[in-house]
Amino acid sequence: TFSGTVSYISLVSEQSSGGATVFPVKIAFEKPRELRIGLNGDIAIDVEFVKEALLVPREAIREDKKGNYVYRKAGKNYEKVSIVAGSQNEDDVVVQNGLSDGDVVVTKGFTSIPK
Repeated sequence: TFSGTVSYISLVSEQSSGGATVFPVKIAFEKPRELRIGLNGDIAIDVEFVKEALLVPREAIREDKKGNYVYRKAGKNYEKVSIVAGSQNEDDVVVQNGLSDGDVVVTKGFTSIPK
């Protein structure tokens, strides 16, 4: 693992050898002497860090006219609970209000939940 800071992001896209659209990026690594010519790899860029966040999978979040909600397990049943959603990535959503650590939420089978 190498740490660094993004020092440049191209404003113009290019096409990779595999046909993907890419934006060239330059990274100023903290310990550049550990790098070797020809190293390949993937990077993850952290754009935000939320300390002690309560996360739920994106697929658990539903939306209606009143806002975001999830179905939370309540004993043998499930209840619709309004939530305040915060930051999100491609997999998870930070829940700022409405759930507690340990709550179980529905991620699929929503049509089977009694209304």
